Amino acid sequence: MIPVLMSTVNTFVENGKNIEITFRALKYYPSNNSCGFTIILIIEYMLFTVYVEYPLLFAISMCAVVHLYGLYLIQLNNDLKEKNAVNLAAKLSQILNDYNSIEEKIRQLSNTLSTSLFVILLICFCNLFIILSYCLTNVIPRFLLYELCANGFTSLIIVFSVTICCSAIPENMLRIKKTAASMWDDCVLSDLEYRKCMSLLERITNKDVIYISAGGVLDFKKSFLLSSLGTLFTYGLLILNQERIS
Repeated sequence: MIPVLMSTVNTFVENGKNIEITFRALKYYPSNNSCGFTIILIIEYMLFTVYVEYPLLFAISMCAVVHLYGLYLIQLNNDLKEKNAVNLAAKLSQILNDYNSIEEKIRQLSNTLSTSLFVILLICFCNLFIILSYCLTNVIPRFLLYELCANGFTSLIIVFSVTICCSAIPENMLRIKKTAASMWDDCVLSDLEYRKCMSLLERITNKDVIYISAGGVLDFKKSFLLSSLGTLFTYGLLILNQERIS
């Protein structure tokens, strides 16, 4: 739907005014304007499909899978907080088994998505840097405005959504560890019959936090967004200073 809308707008609003100039540059002369409109519409549709729809579909699919595991971790944390269990040791044992199962699946998910995440992040940042440098050093023609805006917003949406979704996994795991540590303190202050519970809580507390990685180069945290925006801002300042010097 998005490529259809954007290609239609870009074709009839901008390219339609310069259809002869567009094809003259390509050394092609359509038989009539309707044929020219159709050709441009198909080209624009393929362009927006490749640069907008496919990256967004990948990001949405990946975020949906990661968010699902985040919901599992939230449910485990809520189960851990419940204090009305008849047999606390049995409940903790079941929670630990579920946690181990989810932990293993998250590791497999991280290994599976690692290379793909690195590639799509690299593409997004390359798009952002190219768009930023072009906008700061050139006067933007109107026929390029839609494409630059589409690529820029798509890259920003992907970076923000992927970072927020992936950073939720370690945050939820940290919440589980904090809940287990709090219950561990309560058990210490209570009766000695909670030794088994203390052992199970200790195992949960000592679990490592898993970070979704992009090619082993970076781990997704929300602080990554701040550093990314800072890098783009610094890059923009360098371009402006270079323009003033030249």
